[in-house]
Amino acid sequence: MTLAITFSKMTIFTGITSLYGSILQFVRPASLVRGWVIVSFFTWFIGVVMLGISPSLSLNL
Repeated sequence: MTLAITFSKMTIFTGITSLYGSILQFVRPASLVRGWVIVSFFTWFIGVVMLGISPSLSLNL
């Protein structure tokens, strides 16, 4: 679990730094932050749903 969290943070941070300059050419910083908050919310939501589903799947095997 810790490896998955670390890897996901690493990929997000490398994506932010490589796209940050080109993103700011087209949107304001407030829109950039708002977009990352929305994306982070849905990513956490999917993770929580998968966490709830995985114990029931392992019992049915």
